[in-house]
Amino acid sequence: FWYVLITRRYVQHTQGSTSSSYRITRGSSKSLRRVFFLLMFTVSAVIRSTVVAETETQTNSELETSDFTSEIGVVVDPPIAPIEDIADSAGGTETTPSFDAHEATLQEPFTPPPTEAMRKAGELAAEELQRAMRDRVVTTLAFGSCNKPEDEQPLWTPMNRIKPQVFVWLGDNIYADERLRKGVWTWKGPDQTKVLYDKQLQVPGYKQLIESASVVGTWDDHDFGYNNAGRENLHKNKTKTLMLDFLGEPEGTVLRKREGVYSVHLFGPPGRRVRVILLDTRYFRDPIHSDGSML
Repeated sequence: FWYVLITRRYVQHTQGSTSSSYRITRGSSKSLRRVFFLLMFTVSAVIRSTVVAETETQTNSELETSDFTSEIGVVVDPPIAPIEDIADSAGGTETTPSFDAHEATLQEPFTPPPTEAMRKAGELAAEELQRAMRDRVVTTLAFGSCNKPEDEQPLWTPMNRIKPQVFVWLGDNIYADERLRKGVWTWKGPDQTKVLYDKQLQVPGYKQLIESASVVGTWDDHDFGYNNAGRENLHKNKTKTLMLDFLGEPEGTVLRKREGVYSVHLFGPPGRRVRVILLDTRYFRDPIHSDGSML
């Protein structure tokens, strides 16, 4: 607009001059236009830089008074303020976790996990207790067999009344087998066998007995594996481990290491000892109706 206005005024001013002067005006219009455009570009650049500077100043001022979150969701780190000031500005009490409770927890005495030496010490203490119980004078022995943990067991009451020093399991201490059909039996497996033994250990009368009496035992077919089983039982070593665990036999003993569960036990002090001999009539026995001998 300004370019057109100035050019027209310049042409009108020179129209009264000679034609050569008019031609000079027409020829000079291109140079005038170039100078004018350069001047306008410079002025525009100066104005733009001024507007940008004012905009940045206004944006920084808004960020300082905002909640430190920009419009595009970028969180700007706020200036650090004391916790008390933050709680007061929120209009409530301080909700930060208490470091005193955490420090108190750290100051509690540390209990190390059981080590191998501690475990062995516990086993030795148990063995010493068993040895002391075995060295007592034996006046009464009790026996039991054909036991089902799932049934009522009222006989523990009179047995505890006589206070035996030794109790002997004679076999079929649990029934860990089941009949599939006539003449065909199977073992219930290690998990169910352990469940039955654990259930027996929780019977109140039996728990009372084993606190005061030494317990030993052997097995018969139903706790050995299945009905009328012998050496053909493929699970006999597993059932042996489960039974010895139930009886509380320490690890590493001769009874643990050898085949079968036959054993000899001595009770009482020297001169008044009682020897209990238990046979294993299952682990080495030939199958029924085979040509094997009784021995």
